[in-house]
Amino acid sequence: AVVSTQSTGEFSDYLCDLASKPGTPIIAGDFNLHVERPDDLYPEKFLTLLEEFGLQQCVPLIPTHNLGGTLDLLITTKDFQDCISSVGIVESGTTSDHYLVRADVSAGLTLSGEDARKISYRDFNKIVVEDFRDDILRSDLCKWEVWSPEGLDQSVAMYNKVLLELMDKHCPVINKVARGKDRPWLDEELRVFQRRRRASNFVTLESNKFFHFIMRPVFKII
Repeated sequence: AVVSTQSTGEFSDYLCDLASKPGTPIIAGDFNLHVERPDDLYPEKFLTLLEEFGLQQCVPLIPTHNLGGTLDLLITTKDFQDCISSVGIVESGTTSDHYLVRADVSAGLTLSGEDARKISYRDFNKIVVEDFRDDILRSDLCKWEVWSPEGLDQSVAMYNKVLLELMDKHCPVINKVARGKDRPWLDEELRVFQRRRRASNFVTLESNKFFHFIMRPVFKII
């Protein structure tokens, strides 16, 4: 929540970082500022900051809290604000003391040709194990007279050739064009955070497994 000079400065740093990234920002949340009182010290600083970055607050100046005050905001660029409509305040239906801000956003997603890539894969679930096994038994892999005169390199080459032919028969390669997600906001900094999050989740899961392994005998004894 933006409630002090320090936090206003932090929000300014956030907007600076956001401005350096591609795409159109939509910022939403509880800012704990009474923007319905634009002449107050901190709301005035906050609204001036939005103006400097070409941003617009879209929520009507009506209470978003059960004690009053427009505290929950929806912010975007002045160019994109026309794409946000039907902004309204409704009961949240929860124990929260804040109301729910609802809005319609008209936005399209366009993927360029650069996002498309060709992938090849095999659907191994289509293999009928019994048929695959029978074909292996009938192949040169199970004929000693074929294997015996061959050297190691030739044997490996034949092994790969026969298995590849059988794979092409029982689960042929499927080629398709996959379109990646258009995520221009996903920069290297966010990728680092994602990797750290996955590592933390892995450590947590492994720690839980170890805890259950160690504690299980204790529980059994008790």
